[in-house]
Order: sequence, then C-alpha cells, then structure tokens
Amino acid sequence: MIYVLFAISALFVGLGWLVTEKNAKYILAGYNTMNEADRSQFDLKSYLRFFRRFHAFLGGSLLLVGLSLHYLAPEALTGAFISIYPILAYMYFIWRGSRYQATLPGQSRSTKKWSKVGIYILGITLLGIIALTYYGYKNDPILITSQGIELKGMYGEKIPYMEIESIKVVDALPSICFRSNGFALGNIYKGYFQTKERERVKLLINQLQDQYLLIRKKDGSKIYYSGRDKSLQEPLAQIRDQYPQIKIL
Repeated sequence: MIYVLFAISALFVGLGWLVTEKNAKYILAGYNTMNEADRSQFDLKSYLRFFRRFHAFLGGSLLLVGLSLHYLAPEALTGAFISIYPILAYMYFIWRGSRYQATLPGQSRSTKKWSKVGIYILGITLLGIIALTYYGYKNDPILITSQGIELKGMYGEKIPYMEIESIKVVDALPSICFRSNGFALGNIYKGYFQTKERERVKLLINQLQDQYLLIRKKDGSKIYYSGRDKSLQEPLAQIRDQYPQIKIL
C-alpha cells in the first residue's frame, strides 16, 4: 500500500507540471477547444498556477494523510481514502477552475453547464465507490443450512452439499496474479482472482487470517473463505454434524 501511495501522489504532482503554456493548446481540456480569439483573452498563466498548486496539494496531502492512515488505521480505510479523496478534490477543481473560463465573452452559461455535468458525473461515481466500499467491507458470514453451505455477500453463493467434493483448512492463500472480477481493498478480497498458476479461484476473504477454509466443488472450482472474527472450527463442526458424507481434510 505504501508503494501505491507514493506512486499515485507522484503521479498527481507530476501531472501538475505536465501542462505548460507551449503545449496547453494541445492537451489542456477546455483550452484546446477554444478558438484563437478566446485563447488570447484567457488568463492561461493564472490558470496554470492554479492547476499546479492544486495538483501539488492533492499529491502532497494524499501522501501525508494516506501514510498516517496506513500506520494508525485499518488498511482498508487507507484504500478507501485513496479511492474517494481524489474524486472529492477534482469536484472542487472543476468548480474552481470553471471561473477562469467563465470570464470569456459568451462562455459563462456554457461553462457553468458543463461544469455541473462534470461535477454530477464525479458525484455519481463517488456514490458508487462509497456503496461498493461499504458492501465490500461488510463481514460476510458463512451459514450451514439444511440444503448445504451458504456464503453471504455480493459475491456469495449457495452450495448444495451434493456439489461439494471436499473441505479443507489451509494455512495460506494461493499466489494471486490479478483480480479478474471482484473487490479488493486492504486485506479484503472478494470475487474471482487469477493465480500465478493461471487457475481461476473465488476468494471470500473478509480479513487475512492464519487459516482459511477451502471448499472444492465437484466441478473443480475452488472457494477460499475467512471471516473477520469467527473461528473456522465452528462452521467445520456444524458441517461434520449435518453432512458427515462430506470429506473434510
């Protein structure tokens, strides 16, 4: 997480110095679509000062607060901060930056309109990230029912006992190469992931633990599970009592 913090912070700071007066007409959004008359009246120097100060502050504050959270708070909170804080910052950036373009003749109404659209889009994105973070951070329990095993949560599933090949307690997760379809934040992993051996597995890891439950289905698929507080011994005991025909390794 520390490397991610430094990389993202450096990216924001570097972005502030990427745009110059010479290349602004090619890469600066809004300015690159102006005609020459509007460009001549636009205070590019002042805007670029604002642009650089904003990105320098964003990169510096992201690193400072992120490092503080990394050492003082749960790792998942650091990940949520990295996802949410830049969106809030860019909502302010769009609102504040629109004042420069709004000073041009005939641009005020159009600028306000597109600034609102940009802020609304970022706002919707922010709400989506907050909702995903909330549901992803929730502890998803494992339930032993009369039909089989039920794993709760947005990537959970009901597994009839007839589909279970075996259940095993393992000391480590497989080496993960990348996330193919899922949620990963701090030490929480939920969804489908690809291992270094190119095997697709489902992880329902509410928190990294010393031991994990490996459910192997008869179709060859694997599910790794860990709860946040609950020991694996309780669900294992329930499985032994209700489904003695299931092989527990």
